[in-house]
Amino acid sequence: MFRYYILIATLLSFSSQAVEIQIRSGAGQGDLHWAIGTSDRSISTLSTLKWKRLEYVSYGGEGLLRFWSSGLVLLGGDYGSIFSGINEDSDFSKNGREGLYSFSKAKSNKGEIFDLYGAFGIESCNFGLYFQIFAGWAHAEQHVRQMSPASFYYNGNNDPFDPVNVIITGQIQNLHSNYRALWHGPWIGFRVLPDFGRFHLKLGFEYHRLCYHGTGNWNLREDLARKFKHYGSGNGFKVLAEGAFDLTPSSKIGLRFDASYYHLNGGVDRVSYYDNQAILTAEVPLNEVTWNTGSIKLFYERVF
Repeated sequence: MFRYYILIATLLSFSSQAVEIQIRSGAGQGDLHWAIGTSDRSISTLSTLKWKRLEYVSYGGEGLLRFWSSGLVLLGGDYGSIFSGINEDSDFSKNGREGLYSFSKAKSNKGEIFDLYGAFGIESCNFGLYFQIFAGWAHAEQHVRQMSPASFYYNGNNDPFDPVNVIITGQIQNLHSNYRALWHGPWIGFRVLPDFGRFHLKLGFEYHRLCYHGTGNWNLREDLARKFKHYGSGNGFKVLAEGAFDLTPSSKIGLRFDASYYHLNGGVDRVSYYDNQAILTAEVPLNEVTWNTGSIKLFYERVF
C-alpha cells in the first residue's frame, strides 16, 4: 500500500508547490492488553495478558507534499525501541475475572513499536486558519516480550485468596516468549493550523477502522505445536498537538505530542496443540485487545 503513496507522491512532485519535511525524536509510554474466554462460554474471561508501562525511545519523520492549489500527500512513520516494562499473566476459574488461580509477573524490557501512515488530503484557509482533511491507510505493530519473571501460583480454593496460601515458584529459566500485535486499515482525520506569526500550532484528530492480527510464541509451552494466532477487527483514535517557533522563514523547531487508542472488541484465538501424534486446532473467543500510548517528541521541520 505505501509503495503506491510513494509512487504517486513522486509523480505529483513535478507539479508540487512545496514539500515540508519533519524529523523528530522523543520518548513515550504504552500499554497492550488482551483477554480470552472459554470455547463453551462457561468462563467469560479465562486468561488476561497485560504489558504495562512500556517505556520507549522514538524516532520518526513526516513529509507533506503540496500540489496544485490545495492538494496534499502525507507520508510518515515512527519507530520505538522498548527499554522498560512489565508483563502480567492472570488465569481465572470463575466468571467476572474471579477465582484467580495463577498469576505471573515478567520483565518486558525489550521490544519494538512501528507506526506507518499515508494519506491524501485537501487544505483550505479562512481568516488565517488552515484546515486540512485527510483520508488514507495506516499500519501499526507492537512487538513485546516476556522475560525473566517470578511466578506466583495461588490456591484456587480461596476466593479472595489468603496470602498465606500463596506459593512462590521463583524464577522461570530460559523464558523468552514474544507476542506481535499488528493493526492496519483505513483512516480519516483532520488537522487545524492556527498561525500566530512566528509561533505555529497544529491540532489533529483521526479515526481508524482496523483489522487485527496477533501472533504469540510461548517458547516454554512444549504442548503447543506452533505459534498461536489472534484475528479480529476494531476501531482506533489518534490525537496530536504541535507547537513550534520559526528559526528561519523556511525552518522551525518545536514539540509534538501524540496519543493513540486502538481497541478490538471480539475476535478469535486460534491455537494448535499436540494430542499424542496428532496436531489439533482449537478456537476460543478473543474478548478484547487494547493498545494505548502517548509520546512527546522534539522536531525540526523545513520547507523546500
